[in-house]
Amino acid sequence: MPRIRLVNVAVVLALALTVAACAPAPAAPSAAPPPAPPVPALDWTDCGDGFQCTTIEVPKYWNAPDGEKITLAMTKMPATGTRTGAIFVNWGGPGDPGNASIRTRGQAIADATGGTMDIITWDPRGLAVSTPISCPEGNLQYFEADPATPEGLRSMADAAQQRNAACTARYGSYLDVIGTVPGVRDLEAMRVAAGEPVLNFLGLSYGTRIGATYAAMFPGTVGNMVLDGSMSQKGTVRDTAFGMVRSGQDSLDRWFARCAAKPDCAFGPDPGAGYDALFAKVRAEQPVVPGTDGKRLTVGLLYQVVLAGLVDYAGSQELAEQVIADYRTKGDPSGLYAVGMAIAGRKPDGTFSNGPEIFQFVSCADWPTRLTLADVQADADEAARMSPRIGAFAATFALTNATACPPAKDGPLPLPTEPVAGKVLIMGNVSDAETPLENGEELRSMIPGARLMVLETMGHTGFYRSQCLASAAGATLTRGELPADGTRCPA
Repeated sequence: MPRIRLVNVAVVLALALTVAACAPAPAAPSAAPPPAPPVPALDWTDCGDGFQCTTIEVPKYWNAPDGEKITLAMTKMPATGTRTGAIFVNWGGPGDPGNASIRTRGQAIADATGGTMDIITWDPRGLAVSTPISCPEGNLQYFEADPATPEGLRSMADAAQQRNAACTARYGSYLDVIGTVPGVRDLEAMRVAAGEPVLNFLGLSYGTRIGATYAAMFPGTVGNMVLDGSMSQKGTVRDTAFGMVRSGQDSLDRWFARCAAKPDCAFGPDPGAGYDALFAKVRAEQPVVPGTDGKRLTVGLLYQVVLAGLVDYAGSQELAEQVIADYRTKGDPSGLYAVGMAIAGRKPDGTFSNGPEIFQFVSCADWPTRLTLADVQADADEAARMSPRIGAFAATFALTNATACPPAKDGPLPLPTEPVAGKVLIMGNVSDAETPLENGEELRSMIPGARLMVLETMGHTGFYRSQCLASAAGATLTRGELPADGTRCPA
């Protein structure tokens, strides 16, 4: 499965321009988790540009709340008007660091809510600066591999095993609690420490899974929630993978149609044929990227550029078309390489974020399915039959991680079927390659009283692309006002 996260286009563009010019931890206790211990109030301090920052200590193992602690980093964008409460926000992933994202994405939420609410976010456990794990072994191999070939799939599985082995050696049983359920218990501790009587929450992409799991575990303290671009709460890893195959093909068809309507389509006058020729050329030649000391553009990295085009987030489709056109017309793979590496998580200094590790181990925790390479190859073959152009890529990023997991500790995620205290608005796009609309429909059917709002466009999540959705989200979060179920917003 492609990473369920929002593309940081500013970082991608900066990279494109640049290139173009330890002992194991003790076993986790297994007793049933008792109620959370009391937590001290948060001590916020100024951290520049109008933001406030703090940290909170939470149990490393929630079933041993008096034991070892980990530290979570938090950031707040204070209300600018008459304060009426706070909104907690998660932008997705798993692997999007909230403390960085709020500085570029927080203002839109403040605008939608009229500046009346504090906006609070955090780096979930293990990510960025919240008692992080760091196991970059295998990252380049994983993202450079071609998932549409048996050799590439073996390389991906080997890379995932490298990451698992390195992380297990360094962090031991901490990996068992890098997942949504312990992360939601962390969120509840943050809510209590912030002094908020209920949890008002905006979750995008993977953030919808955090919100849905919170609603399942703590229905009585759900405030107003907006869940945008839903993951399936009850689907298996295979359900998710094949849902993304279908939605990925639909989004690719829509992208081709959109491109074909332009006089200078990046793929050429016949987008499908141009796409096929592009992949055939890169697969055959793996061109050397100028100025990179012999690095090559691979099909695996080209798929990352396609992902940027499919999610169409904050200019990512235009950027993908720009670098595709540059390669087709000028023969220079620099832009494609830079965007591919940036989408894969490479930072400007050449190191990787630890998003790939978090993605792998949260997936392992949330989906108890364990697969063999033969299982994944069979599923990749089926996905390729369903969608020759995008199927193998869409399916394998979740499935391959399931070959390199710690032993399964928990069952499926809890389902949010109990009535909640507040109002819940679910939003989705008619064509979303990463989180199909069917997931939002499923979530709406589970949460009593929830309503669904649909944006008539392609792309991943809608809050940041539609004033219609942003206004409705603001009304829900600030006043508990819900639109009619099934309301549709124009593209």
